[in-house]
Amino acid sequence: MPSRTITVILNANHAKKCAFLLRSLEAPNEAILREARNKFRVKGLSQIYFRGGLLLEPDADLGEMTWVQQVWVSKGEPYSGPPAIPAQSGVSGEVRIIAEKSFVDDQAIKQLEQVAALPGVHIAVGMPDLHPGNRFPIGCVIAADGIYPAMIGSDVGCGIALYPLLPPSKTSPNPIKLASRLKGLDAPWSGSIAAWLLNYGITRHSPFDEGSLGTVGGGNHFCEVKTHL
Repeated sequence: MPSRTITVILNANHAKKCAFLLRSLEAPNEAILREARNKFRVKGLSQIYFRGGLLLEPDADLGEMTWVQQVWVSKGEPYSGPPAIPAQSGVSGEVRIIAEKSFVDDQAIKQLEQVAALPGVHIAVGMPDLHPGNRFPIGCVIAADGIYPAMIGSDVGCGIALYPLLPPSKTSPNPIKLASRLKGLDAPWSGSIAAWLLNYGITRHSPFDEGSLGTVGGGNHFCEVKTHL
């Protein structure tokens, strides 16, 4: 890898940046982090992001990544930089929208197409709840070569979790009866919030908990119950 200049930006404060000459014989990850710690006087810097939120792996070789001109260094907090630049090759991933019976905003479709053009994205699918977000559409699923952390929201309950609820059984539960038992569960916790939190070792309490604890959050969040046959 020939020597090259890369702009190193502090993920927690984008106003702090420096130009760094990465030499051919240096391990990129180690050299960038060492330079960032010295320049920014910040201990604990341990992660490097490409633009868009992809992580630079410790053993990665930047020799063939000529498109990399900037990197963001982090102490482990989520990426907070700008979105990735769409691929310039003119080849985008496939776009599908599964929303025949729901209204989809044109801006959401445009954002979905931009996601499909990101490097490494093979397909971008818009779900029935597809709607515009700040930078990326909400209600979309992608198949990609890497991970785009910036596409995950930061509001209550945003993300995916899988929990086994029922023991294996020869007979599947009746969906209608099961659904009837779930009605009304998406409501704030009705008991003592402080006692519930203390049970898990959490001593702080805020008004925010009163309307959030016990819910899946607002917007398009949902719980889904599936059976394995």
